[in-house]
Parts: sequence; structure tokens; C-alpha cells
Amino acid sequence: MTAVSNADPSTRTARRCETHPRRQAEYACESCGRPLCLTCAVPVRGRILGPECVRVPGLAEEDGAEKRGRHTAFLVAGIGFVIAVAGTILPWSAPNFSHYTGLFGGWGFSPPAWSLVAAVAAASGAGACFAATRLGSPAILVVWGLPAAAALAAAGAILFMLRPPFATHPWLGPWITLGAALSALAASAVFARSLQPRSTQPGD
Repeated sequence: MTAVSNADPSTRTARRCETHPRRQAEYACESCGRPLCLTCAVPVRGRILGPECVRVPGLAEEDGAEKRGRHTAFLVAGIGFVIAVAGTILPWSAPNFSHYTGLFGGWGFSPPAWSLVAAVAAASGAGACFAATRLGSPAILVVWGLPAAAALAAAGAILFMLRPPFATHPWLGPWITLGAALSALAASAVFARSLQPRSTQPGD
């Protein structure tokens, strides 16, 4: 069990721990009121609970809701990256201009364009999402790499629209890639944030 070294004085008690009668009960469970020693006191989102109350139905439902929210955020991020990649395949300049870019318009190597940054970043994000599903528990590099890839994809699309190659005019591809990349950025940031350990000190 996790020991608690700091808590609200109101949770302290002068009784003996019910699980360890020889130990002074430093705290009382904020759910059932049972006296708890330092070993039995478990901090949970700013509250002090006993081991039995940590697994109460309400808390289990809350944890389940967090897992569903995390899964949804990851799914939205993955879909966003896939759509962003699809956007890089579409034309990035209008068909009535001399430098028309057809299919795979965002993968312009010659002349180099900002669309290439968006294309590579979107593909990297999609690949990282696929890898994360295989890993089960994504590595921290993958977790925080997703928002970075989404930000780069969005930045590449924006820079292309602001500074397109000579004699070109932004058309369909950059707009779709930008919207999808921003969605992936928001969702992947929520996903990464949800994996960070919560502060368990009272008052947080």
C-alpha cells in the first residue's frame, strides 16, 4: 500500500488501526470512517481511503469512465492522422493554375514545399498510433510524439497556405490536412495528459 506522509488534520484519529491493532491510527477513512495506520491509508484523488474502500463501485465506475475517455481520445487521434494522410494525397493546388498538383500533391519533393512536412508528420503520427495499438502500453516517446506529429502536420499545412510554391494557389489538400491534424493534436494531447500520474496530495 502507498504510505501517506501528509494529509488534512481532520482525517487524523487517536484510535488504533483495525487491520494492525498494535499501530496507532494516524488517519480515518473518509468513506467508511475506519481508523487507518500510515500503511493502510491510501491517497486517492486528494482523499484518504482504506484498502477496502478503494474498490467501491462508484470509484470503479469513475476509473472505467477514465479508461473509456482515454480510449476515445486515442481513437480520435488515430482517425485524425489517417484523414490527414488522406489529405496529403489530394491535390494541394487548384487545377486551373500552371503548377497543378494531382494525387499525392502533398508529397512534393521537387520543388520542396511545406506540404512535405505535413505529409511526413501525418504519416509518422498514423504509424505511431498503429505501433501503440500493438504495444498495448505505449512508450512515453510514442505518447508525446503524437501531439508533436500532429502539430508539425498542422504547421506544414498552414505554412504551405501562407507561402505556397511559385505560381501555385492552395486548394483542397491543405485544408483537409489542417483540420484533421488539429483534431489529432487536441485528441492526442488529451490522451497523453490522461496517462500522466495524478497528484494524490490532499487539496490538489
